[in-house]
Amino acid sequence: MSEERTRAEPSLSLSIVVVTYNPGPILLDCLNSLPQGVGSLPYEVIIVDNASQDGTPEHIAQEFPQIQLIVNKDNRGFATANNQGLALSTGHYMVLLNPDVIAHPNSLAAMVAFLDDNPGVGIVGPRILDGEGRVTITARLPPQPMRILGQFLGVHHLFPGLVYGHYYRACRRAEEPFDAGWVSGACLMLRRAVYTQIGGLDESLFLYGEEEDFCDRAHNANWRVHYLPAASVTHFESSTVSRYVQIKILSHHISRLYYFRKRGRECAVMALKIGFAVELAIKATIRLFQMVWRRGEGVDKLRLRIHTYRFVLGEVWRY
Repeated sequence: MSEERTRAEPSLSLSIVVVTYNPGPILLDCLNSLPQGVGSLPYEVIIVDNASQDGTPEHIAQEFPQIQLIVNKDNRGFATANNQGLALSTGHYMVLLNPDVIAHPNSLAAMVAFLDDNPGVGIVGPRILDGEGRVTITARLPPQPMRILGQFLGVHHLFPGLVYGHYYRACRRAEEPFDAGWVSGACLMLRRAVYTQIGGLDESLFLYGEEEDFCDRAHNANWRVHYLPAASVTHFESSTVSRYVQIKILSHHISRLYYFRKRGRECAVMALKIGFAVELAIKATIRLFQMVWRRGEGVDKLRLRIHTYRFVLGEVWRY
């Protein structure tokens, strides 16, 4: 297992890039689902491991010796690791795939066929189900401060249309492909021409927000982004990231600020900072009341969460 691998001659229909960081056994389920998901297409799998400590590189080398494996010495983040895989890929199309995603039969093959038939579409995402079989909203409107704040404050649970717009119903009910502002990076397919034209993911983003930025750049280069309900996968959203609460919450907030600052929208940045301050204060207050109510039960976890909210608020204002 080396950190860099020699690139093969281009000859494949599809390259599947999977970034791992202590993914656990779900990764094996993901990899075992790929042959049925791809069907008869020639494909390659490239795994970029961000210094996992759970034996992932060793398991891959032993059970899937045909897979190309890059083992990083440290955690380089989602964007950087994906770019390593994309740079090594040889397929006409490339897929960014989370290690906790199970491909349904012919799902990836259907996405390839769709791009073959629609040369103006540069990026396509499938219908994504959660672990209980419910459709998740993975086609979205372009990012806007009020939509982001609505989601962070949980408004989407009561008024989903305010956050998701018409995509709330479209993702669940549509039978035909439709245009999207952006699609989820849990399973995102792009054509090589897009990658050649706009490059890879923005490596200033360590975690979260990469797909919004990438799809926006593709739109600006006159590529269309589509949601394909005929293709479906299941995303189990494993607890890998959830174990690192502070990193998760901080990245969720900073990535959104970065998106607008990168585009020179300082008013949007300030609006988000104010909104995030309100959001984090509300969440900290709720946890404080829970801590008083529960007394000894789960107090340490609640105290840690309050500390995290305070830390993230400080980082948001310093950004």
